[in-house]
Amino acid sequence: RKVLNVNIIGFFSSFSAVSNRNDFTNRCQRQSEALLGAEMWQPPTRPGSSVDMTVSADNFSKLKNLLNDYGIGFKVQITDIQSLINRQNDESNRSLSWHKSYHTLKEIVIEMKRINQTTKLVNMKSIGKSFERRDLYIMQIQANNQTNKPLVFMNCGIHAREWVSPATCMYVVDQLVSLYGKDSNVTSLLNMVDVTILPVLNADGYEYTWSTDRLWRKNRSPNRGSKCVGTDLNRNWQFKWGGLRASKDPCAVDYRGPAAMSEKEVKFLNGFLNSEAKRLVGYLDVHSYSQFWMIPWGSDMRNVADYDELIRISRKIVESIKSAGFNTTYDFGAPSHLLYLCTGTLQDYVYGTLKVKYSFAIELRDKGLFGFLLPPHYIEPTAKELFEGLKTLIGEMKLDKQV
Repeated sequence: RKVLNVNIIGFFSSFSAVSNRNDFTNRCQRQSEALLGAEMWQPPTRPGSSVDMTVSADNFSKLKNLLNDYGIGFKVQITDIQSLINRQNDESNRSLSWHKSYHTLKEIVIEMKRINQTTKLVNMKSIGKSFERRDLYIMQIQANNQTNKPLVFMNCGIHAREWVSPATCMYVVDQLVSLYGKDSNVTSLLNMVDVTILPVLNADGYEYTWSTDRLWRKNRSPNRGSKCVGTDLNRNWQFKWGGLRASKDPCAVDYRGPAAMSEKEVKFLNGFLNSEAKRLVGYLDVHSYSQFWMIPWGSDMRNVADYDELIRISRKIVESIKSAGFNTTYDFGAPSHLLYLCTGTLQDYVYGTLKVKYSFAIELRDKGLFGFLLPPHYIEPTAKELFEGLKTLIGEMKLDKQV
């Protein structure tokens, strides 16, 4: 019989494909989602890849029976997601270090304002407001008062439940500011480029993960004619909008929205990126999880024109991440090869429409043991790895977009 290795983690299951994708696995996935209300955290991709999904307690036994019917072996890893969430919240509350805890949107904004008030390196400003009228704040980090330097932009928190993304990006802000003038490498890099970081693009969704649903992904804009709320902000961009893995169902977690660029968060970020397009040389979209450093395309199996250069620099980056002190391994390549084909993504838009060569999407820790629920004590190691990757990227870029 056909076998997949499966780890069931309570109301969450993870299975690794050891055979090629086929109708057997597709049918199993469709039945899991349609009949049992399971949600794929990581859908089937390539042989040997991890596939994760959540399922309610009521349907937990039914899921195990379905896997048995298809000849899929499994083992239980975590018995109760809610208990894990509660333990992690307790861990965050006990921590005395800002970067060893997860923080609410209000706490993040307070910390951003504190940093802004204590250094001349940073200019904090709002690029617009979310659907629920929350400010979308950026941190513009500029050294030596030189104007029109090349710009590297880092976007974080596009998917609400990926808490480690805003947490690590705030760490990067802190390190760039605190090490400038003290660390020769950071000082040299910030003398070459400006860095702008948007810690929480999906402000409404992030707030909702704290108040109501820890595993919420989309934003919180209502959908006309549907009781379901929210659009996937990483399926709403103009580039090849409405294609693969960009659902037209408003109730789907990857709902593409009623039209390309329909969402306020997307419109305001697009406006900012276009205003800086002449000097924008590098772009990072920070997600979790899977430990991938990814180049375009997500929407096409073909290699991009800059493939060789982007692979060269990605190899250097993952080497620097591994040497950051934790021996963590990241894979690198295109999302279409590492994950799946998907359309309307921010990374493809920045590369394909704005013509920013050094456009990357990062999937932070881990590889699936905790998934979106990465415990707080992993924040700082993960953030140090992202910081090493950013420094390597800036050092390796060919800054041919001088302005």
